[in-house]
Amino acid sequence: MTAPADTTAPITGMAGYADHDAIHLHRLLTSGKLLIVAEHLIRGGHAMGGCRVTTYANEGAAIEDALRLSEAMTKKIVLAGLPYGGGKAVVMADPATDKDATMLREVAEFVDRLGGSYVTAPDVGLVPADMVELRKHSEWVVGLDPTASYYTSVGVVAAVRAVAEWQLGTSDLSGVRATVQGLGNVGYDAARLLAEAGAAVTVADPRADVAARAAAEFGAVVVGPDEIVGIETDFFVPCALGGVINAGNVDTLPARFVVGGANNQLADPTLAARLHARGVLYAPDYLVNAGGVIGGAQELVGFDEGIVRERAEGIGPAVVAVLRRAEELGIDPLQAAELELRERLAAEAAA
Repeated sequence: MTAPADTTAPITGMAGYADHDAIHLHRLLTSGKLLIVAEHLIRGGHAMGGCRVTTYANEGAAIEDALRLSEAMTKKIVLAGLPYGGGKAVVMADPATDKDATMLREVAEFVDRLGGSYVTAPDVGLVPADMVELRKHSEWVVGLDPTASYYTSVGVVAAVRAVAEWQLGTSDLSGVRATVQGLGNVGYDAARLLAEAGAAVTVADPRADVAARAAAEFGAVVVGPDEIVGIETDFFVPCALGGVINAGNVDTLPARFVVGGANNQLADPTLAARLHARGVLYAPDYLVNAGGVIGGAQELVGFDEGIVRERAEGIGPAVVAVLRRAEELGIDPLQAAELELRERLAAEAAA
């Protein structure tokens, strides 16, 4: 493992530190903002994952987030059948006030110095136009297409349909209740696709104008951001930031199925067992939301929309295969996904 040369917070005691192939901490020259690049697994020459620009309570929290997210990317990428490993970059900054061309250039230049071991993509705080700017300074940037996040939404809806067919006997979503938390690029398209499929969609987003647009465009019912987790529903579809299912709501969440696009939906992995004990089916998020990284990986070899769509729609059957295995083994779905991951990596190491 490569030790960080300019450590600014004590990270050796953090969970997940020793499991990473490389962790880089870097101060952006112009602004002094902290950039973290966590490469959980460099596989096939690359660790892939988005770059997140957002604020944190402290630098330790930012580093811990990068570690968790990069590990989740490895799980997502390996279980999606891609030949790479997972990484994540975090810039501890406010995208509304700190992000500019200089910051993007300095981030890209640092990524470029890693020589492709880390391949970056858009995440919270970055939009496709930012990726275009990054690409001016590094070839190791994907997700330039404004429609890139759409394939994450396609995968989410494919997973909802597959779970509905398995549990409800039909992939027809007419009348099925779906509550979508967060109307960013992924959440908005997922909500729209669910509504177009006939689902009764309820949405929440802190941006009132975006929520109103969803109501006008495809008839979504709008509730407040603090209400959405308490709405009785068939499918809870979290598409905002992580940790939405926590110790305070895990025992009362009024949903039959949790199938969403957000990363790290569980504040603690042990909550998967508590959902399972209540009979709430939780589809592990890193299985469901792999559509975006499928598209990004395809960019490395030459983007083909047909291939990306086919693989994104294949997320549904892949999710159900893991859920069926969990049922057969009498374990919760997160345990089944982790078992599948370990088996795949062990088989690869033994080959």
